[in-house]
Amino acid sequence: MVYVTGDMHGDESRLYDKEWRKLKAGDILIILGDFGFLWNDTEREKSAIKYLSTRKFTVCFLDGTHENFDLIKKGRTTYWKGGKVHRIGDHLYHLMRGQIFTIDGIKFFTFGGGESDDKDVKSDHDFWWRSELPGPNEMALGATRLDEEDCAVDYILTHEPPSRVKSAMLLRKGAEDHVNKLNGFFEEVASTCTFRHWYFGSLHEDRQITSKYTCVFNKLIKIDMSKKVIYKKLNEVSNTSDITENISVNEVELSTESTKGFIDPHESDFILPIETVKFTAENLTENNLKPKEQNPKEQNEDFDEHFKENLNDDLNVKFGKAEKEPKV
Repeated sequence: MVYVTGDMHGDESRLYDKEWRKLKAGDILIILGDFGFLWNDTEREKSAIKYLSTRKFTVCFLDGTHENFDLIKKGRTTYWKGGKVHRIGDHLYHLMRGQIFTIDGIKFFTFGGGESDDKDVKSDHDFWWRSELPGPNEMALGATRLDEEDCAVDYILTHEPPSRVKSAMLLRKGAEDHVNKLNGFFEEVASTCTFRHWYFGSLHEDRQITSKYTCVFNKLIKIDMSKKVIYKKLNEVSNTSDITENISVNEVELSTESTKGFIDPHESDFILPIETVKFTAENLTENNLKPKEQNPKEQNEDFDEHFKENLNDDLNVKFGKAEKEPKV
């Protein structure tokens, strides 16, 4: 089985949590950034790394904003489940950015990184690393890998969420809205690619935001590995009842030139628009990665109807204006 959990920040008590003790041989646990056990290179950290490396289950982690990238990069670069990793120990891997890992036929797109709120008061390699925020080349690599899969994967795993999800969560908390180019890149991924679910960490909440997005912190969430995403060309489907279950992504030919959309049976009859221009590195310009600066009122009005329906009840945030009752 595959599980995901959120930021650990080197908290050893999490290693002995009852949920961790349920993990068995062959299981895979993926930590969504801020692993934290590669920080000061102390004997205590080395002991924790040795402990994790000798488990019968496999532990993987994305990089977040609180990582010592110098220590992570000391791990041997190799391949695991079809994607590039840094091998930290026998059963311990750092999942590199912009990779796609195939586990039991299920495709996971991973992309770590983020931006520290206090970066302005820190210096590079002094408990802060400039490389925490991915650059254009890394984003282009991620775009290329998604293109190779025809922009269709089962799960997306990141440390940071897309712009609109992050803005909505910060708005709910009453916190200052702060998005960056990485959030803008993820927004582009969300609008261009088809996927079953997106799990992310960073914001220290255990909360399902919508049917497509979940923020993870302390919980261990079991990934549904029993189903595989199904996408058929729109011109080959007369109605959703024609779609057959248990067809994997790589068994269906996806073409952006012969169709205008795909039907996702997991989202009822919601049709995902597909651009005729492929999602490639050439499309990743400074303009479309730079977050759009808006005041809160404009941000609220820009949420589309599909997003409103999912967010209103869960976040207790009112978007737009209430309709006036008709005069009698």
